Amino acid sequence: SFVSKRLGYMGDLGSLDDLSAHLLLTALSAQLPDDALDGLESRISAPHGQFCLNIVHAWMTEESSAAVLYDICRRIESLCNLQQRFAQMPASALMEADVLPCINERILVDLCSSMGHGADRSDEASAALQRRKDLRWFSRVTDHFNVLEAAVKAQRFYRDHVGGFHYAKPDEVWKAYTSDWYRMDASYRHFCSAFDLCQKTTSDLPVELDEAIEVLASWMERIYVNWFLADSNACWVNASEKSWEQMGYVEGVARQRRFFEESVIAGSGDVKKTMVIISDALRFEVAAELADRLERDTRGAAELKSMQSVFPSITEFGMAALLPHTSMSYGWNDGGVYLNGDMPTNGTGARESVLRFRK
Repeated sequence: SFVSKRLGYMGDLGSLDDLSAHLLLTALSAQLPDDALDGLESRISAPHGQFCLNIVHAWMTEESSAAVLYDICRRIESLCNLQQRFAQMPASALMEADVLPCINERILVDLCSSMGHGADRSDEASAALQRRKDLRWFSRVTDHFNVLEAAVKAQRFYRDHVGGFHYAKPDEVWKAYTSDWYRMDASYRHFCSAFDLCQKTTSDLPVELDEAIEVLASWMERIYVNWFLADSNACWVNASEKSWEQMGYVEGVARQRRFFEESVIAGSGDVKKTMVIISDALRFEVAAELADRLERDTRGAAELKSMQSVFPSITEFGMAALLPHTSMSYGWNDGGVYLNGDMPTNGTGARESVLRFRK
């Protein structure tokens, strides 16, 4: 009598499937459009929807038994063919519902698959990301939503630059990359990291979700490699090739060979000691993310700058270029890089000698 009054359930209390289906579907009816559960009316008591929803939400927060609820949800999804039902509904119709874990999966399949086939749904996907992260069961597919988020940023970048990259001067290309273009590199890195985690997941996710993520990955690869890398690099080469051929560098952009004089000496002011931390081959977009984290975590201020590498841009030349010097040469006999005529730079001891000589 109590269960009937509070939940609207009139069936057999000994039937786990029937009672569970009633509880979950009645709760779900409070979150979905009126016709979304047509054909399942016998398992739903609409007047008790909010009360059943409160029960389900409270159950989700109980860490000791949330896993039991998850297993029950999976049973009812299968019993009532809910995966197939939701596959026929647009993602927008499911956006406010979180009773069942398959809802996140269907939203992801819809958005990832269509975006992977070229549809521009970045605005809709962005809204879904903001909404779903605050709802239940999100943690079980966080990596998949991270894949979607990276794809959204890449798609918006593509939409904003679909006309291509057109600059005639190398310093203009440089400014464009350090102020804007690097974001595409960041999106691709975040996508690959999240995609790798998706590949390693052991949860019972539907095959359709794996397929949708694969389709989106193929789209991302085409956009990044065939479009962004090819076109942006062509723009840079066309703008800077003549300068590199004539001078070995481009004008208007800070040079690595001037690092010590312009950044360490001129930038230290009255400071007695300056510490330089060198991270070989650190990508600009990674440095940008690091600067953001430093400001956020330390509540301090981080300033991000860039400079063009010495050529060839490999460790042996780059390490030497950062040291104080007036000339740099290459030892054809031993393959070493020398500063100021005869000062070797291979090894920590040799580089310390260069610094002591500067003092």
